[in-house]
Amino acid sequence: MPATTKERHAVESCEHHWVIDTPNGRVSQGACKLCGQEREFRNSTDDRMWDSESFSLKGNGRSRR
Repeated sequence: MPATTKERHAVESCEHHWVIDTPNGRVSQGACKLCGQEREFRNSTDDRMWDSESFSLKGNGRSRR
C-alpha cells in the first residue's frame, strides 16, 4: 500500500533513532523506532576498530613514541 503524503512527510522529517539487528553477514537490517522507516546498514570488518590486534583494554591501539 503506498504511503500517504502525511506519512511520507513524517519519514522525511524524522530524526531517526535506528534499532539495528545484530551483525550477521555483510549488512544488518535497521528500523527507526519513531517512524518505522527501514534500511540496511553495512557491517564492516575491514575497519581497524574491529581488528583484535589494534584494540585492547590496555590501550587504544596506537603505538607510543
